[in-house]
Amino acid sequence: MFDRTVSTELGPRVDSYLVLPDFSGNRFYQSLGNIQIDKEVGLVFPDFTTGNVLYVTGEATNLFGGDARALMPRTNLITTIKLTGAVYIEQCLEL
Repeated sequence: MFDRTVSTELGPRVDSYLVLPDFSGNRFYQSLGNIQIDKEVGLVFPDFTTGNVLYVTGEATNLFGGDARALMPRTNLITTIKLTGAVYIEQCLEL
């Protein structure tokens, strides 16, 4: 779902981001209004082959126009998620 990860180094601290472009037809646009109001998000990435799951939390920001293109060329709208937490659980899905 996401096309890119980005890390920024601020001295000893490194911030990591997921970058989600808005592609026509993916119905992602409906979530943009929610993010404008409440920036706290959670995502789940299940691996149906191994049964492992990655849970991440973060703070989302919508970028439009030139701000979006600066991070991802040829894109007019993206959402960045600054990661604030992650939990990885092995073999937690019953397959």
